[in-house]
Amino acid sequence: MGVMKLEAVDSNAFRCSMRRFASSVCVITTGGPCPSGMTATSVCSLSTEPASILVALNNGAKTTKAIIENGSFALNVLSSGQGCLAKLFSSDALRLSKTLYLTRKTIVGVTGVPLIRGTCAAMECRVDEVMARGSHSIIIGRVVSTSDRNLNPLLYHDGSYGSFSNAEFKTTPPVRAAKLQSDLGFSCG
Repeated sequence: MGVMKLEAVDSNAFRCSMRRFASSVCVITTGGPCPSGMTATSVCSLSTEPASILVALNNGAKTTKAIIENGSFALNVLSSGQGCLAKLFSSDALRLSKTLYLTRKTIVGVTGVPLIRGTCAAMECRVDEVMARGSHSIIIGRVVSTSDRNLNPLLYHDGSYGSFSNAEFKTTPPVRAAKLQSDLGFSCG
């Protein structure tokens, strides 16, 4: 049996494939002498015991360096009406505007990090571990404070921001286990 040689994947092709994922849009913030923040979609829950999340942030970003130095950050899950904040925090050119926003328009959390008002959810974290992988760092945060509101999330898909309402989501018919088993020809249980 021969060994298949794997070719390196073209980075543009990889980006195009990843744009097909629909993701919640978050702004990751950190405090310190000069508060910083950035838009991120590469986030996920990691564990409930202890409550932990994982964020993957570009190594070259000012916010990534600040989070590692400060040892704390917040994950602000943007609501459907906050597309302008997603755009603001995704631009390196608007550093002064971001700093002004973070110092004047946010709430200071228990860890000293800025929390954005009007979000679906916010989680304050202490940095638990940092792992460098390629162009990004995987930062594991231990959640020390959380809040959530019953708001529709801002979503990112194929280079665009959008949303869906709970009413639209509920119109999707549920898949019945018996029908699925019949269609697939095997039992799921």
